Amino acid sequence: MSSESQFEFTPSLKIIYFGVGFTMSAASTAVLLTVLRPMIMGGPSWLRTIAMFGPLIIGVPFGLRVVRQGSRNNLRLFAAIKKAIIP
Repeated sequence: MSSESQFEFTPSLKIIYFGVGFTMSAASTAVLLTVLRPMIMGGPSWLRTIAMFGPLIIGVPFGLRVVRQGSRNNLRLFAAIKKAIIP
């Protein structure tokens, strides 16, 4: 029988942790960019280019951080997200 203390961090869990972390941070970045849209559209073209890739630029490192915290400390998903946000 598998007990709660024998939680195994498999590669499939790493993909799930990355996906959830990436989605959370990319969505929150997209909301922020929507709020800042009037300022971004009035700015230079390089600023619009950075804003276009903003969710990707923020989402990938945060997703990797959630995976790292979860696998290193053997944490469940919510605890890994919480630890990734507040070290």
